[in-house]
Amino acid sequence: MPEDTLADYPFPLTRLSGDHIESDLLRIRSVGASLGTIPVIIGDRESAERLIELWDEPFDHDAELARSSELSPEQWFADRRQEEDEYLLDASQDEIHPDGTAPMTHLTIGSDHRGRPKSEVFIATIPTADSSAVPIFLRFGDWNACPSPHVHTAMARYWRDRFGAEIATLSSDVIEFTVARPPADDTQALELAWQQYLYCSDIVDQGVGSVATLAKALRHSTRWYFWWD
Repeated sequence: MPEDTLADYPFPLTRLSGDHIESDLLRIRSVGASLGTIPVIIGDRESAERLIELWDEPFDHDAELARSSELSPEQWFADRRQEEDEYLLDASQDEIHPDGTAPMTHLTIGSDHRGRPKSEVFIATIPTADSSAVPIFLRFGDWNACPSPHVHTAMARYWRDRFGAEIATLSSDVIEFTVARPPADDTQALELAWQQYLYCSDIVDQGVGSVATLAKALRHSTRWYFWWD
């Protein structure tokens, strides 16, 4: 019998089918809230195994958590925008691509690239009542263009307070949120779209095509999607 590579995973795992993974997560989340834990979808077996590879590197959980509290998201966005200012002023960011304006209302993690449910998806139970801390518990980030764990946590906390956004998925290269309070108007949606683009440019550059298009989608989206390659 082949070795179970997830047998010693650092957090309890629940294995489910991708068919109803979103409703399963929301059900488990309601139970976890009373226990001071957060369930989060970590993807299929390959994704879970790739996440655990991050544990081979030195990591100071408490220091990273402190850094997340010290970071100002507004300043972080301002610094990133200044670094990329020449490109960000490109008029193409104002174009609207109709195909990308549909609101996001479902998580994507339970299906493959053809939209077929995956046979096996894992939910990890994280020992915290704060969903924004999940990237630090899972040591997610600090590779290629993907921000460090403390940045992910600072952004998640900021958006939780403003929009009721809670991390639902954290796989090897994807973060997805459920969103209780989408932007109240087009101005707020555009501000949020620029923030999300500065945080994860691929959702525009390899996704909807412009910040203005993303803003249209975010106006009524109850789910957010981020991906780094």
